[in-house]
Amino acid sequence: MKSILPILSLLALAPLTSRAAVVFSEIQINPATGADNGQEFIELLSTTGGVETLNNIWILIIEGGGTGRGTVDHAYDLTGSATGPNGLWLRRDSAAALSPAGDPATVTVVADFAQLSPSANNDIENGTDTFLLVTGYTGGATQLDLDTNNDGVLDSTPWASVLDGISIMEAGLLTEAQYAAQLGFYDFPDLGFTPDALVREAGGQWVGADIAGDTGGPYANDPGESVLQNGAPATTSFVLTPGAP
Repeated sequence: MKSILPILSLLALAPLTSRAAVVFSEIQINPATGADNGQEFIELLSTTGGVETLNNIWILIIEGGGTGRGTVDHAYDLTGSATGPNGLWLRRDSAAALSPAGDPATVTVVADFAQLSPSANNDIENGTDTFLLVTGYTGGATQLDLDTNNDGVLDSTPWASVLDGISIMEAGLLTEAQYAAQLGFYDFPDLGFTPDALVREAGGQWVGADIAGDTGGPYANDPGESVLQNGAPATTSFVLTPGAP
């Protein structure tokens, strides 16, 4: 992410290194063109700034809407991979060129964001979702329900630890379920829009933003629909930089 740091550096937030060695950096959920396939991505950052093994680390995406709330829609085992020497790891669903270009040092995995069985959906859903980075997930390869009574509280936590988490709320759907805050992380409230992307600035604070941009980028935010974790508008323009510092 570029050009937002001068404002955010004033926030004096705890450094990422106080939380975990690997955290989420950028997540694009709903590209502006509406054609999710080929433009969704999840970027991880090593807070040590270099190579960090991802063995036994999983990315989980948990559904927050309707009767499916609490369902683990996506579970990706990162065992065997690592962040690059620049500290970055990127999963994206297309090998097409990016603008701005990714760093060749970034470890990049190209694969669809296929949901777990029995779903055949190959995209990340655009509604209320919780993104978790966990160790030792034991939930298997089917859509396990972690909130069996749909009350918004996790009934089971089939992992050893949670390294990072973030939840978004679909606009206007205040009764849907978010799970990051109950695990010690952050739930974005209803922002009046459903964020297309989640971006973490250098101090550790999240930004939820609507994003414009064609396939491959550049993916620029809408300053009128970009909100910081502290509730203030992020009025400075910035560009997502998947695979690049």
